[in-house]
Amino acid sequence: MSSTSGQSAIPGLRYSGFTLVEMMITVVILAILATIVYPSFMQSIRKANRIDAQTALTRTASNLQGFFATNGTYTTDTSQLGLIIDAGTAVSDNGHYVITVTAGTQPALAAATSSAQVQRATCRSTTSAA
Repeated sequence: MSSTSGQSAIPGLRYSGFTLVEMMITVVILAILATIVYPSFMQSIRKANRIDAQTALTRTASNLQGFFATNGTYTTDTSQLGLIIDAGTAVSDNGHYVITVTAGTQPALAAATSSAQVQRATCRSTTSAA
């Protein structure tokens, strides 16, 4: 007897389960879906990281204005602006960007990436006037 119809050579005994071809088709379908979904997922991660930078810059600008209102001068010392300090540098809340303050009559703020977003030229830095 042939076992291709789901029956064994022993009468009354049936094989059950998946064939190797069925499993390979499933793996190929999952691989195709993964190649479609992965770029979209990574784009969402980059957007979330950019929001982290924008939030940090907005908060820093607000704190910088508050410092000016209190002291009559701007500061470039990021530790006085309520930022998270990691190894001596100010970073965004999630740690994806390094925040810098440049001195001047109207200081400039910058958020430079400290993560894998460097691979995208449009994500390397964000700047804002205080």
